[in-house]
Amino acid sequence: MRTHFLIPAKFFQRLMNFQKLILNEVFFGLYLGREKKCRYKGKRYPQGATIDRPVTPDYAHCERCTCVGRKFKNCKKIYHCELGYLPCGKEDYEFLPGECCPVCKQKGQ
Repeated sequence: MRTHFLIPAKFFQRLMNFQKLILNEVFFGLYLGREKKCRYKGKRYPQGATIDRPVTPDYAHCERCTCVGRKFKNCKKIYHCELGYLPCGKEDYEFLPGECCPVCKQKGQ
């Protein structure tokens, strides 16, 4: 003869939520090495890292942002780009590594 135990619904729900938390945070977080990092242009940055990035849609200035909880936040305008002197349109802008303001693409690229 089998004995069945009745579990109160609230307790069961808490147990299920706890299981989800353990699976998400411990297994997927620690086991797979997921850390709280920010992404920008295919690179990952640790908490507290700063980047300089152009501001769209016209790329007229650059801002410095800090990595906070997987997102870049606390952005501050740092300088204006002198785009009026570029002999090309937005469609021909190119962003060089380590530079925030665009330059014109070289012919043949």
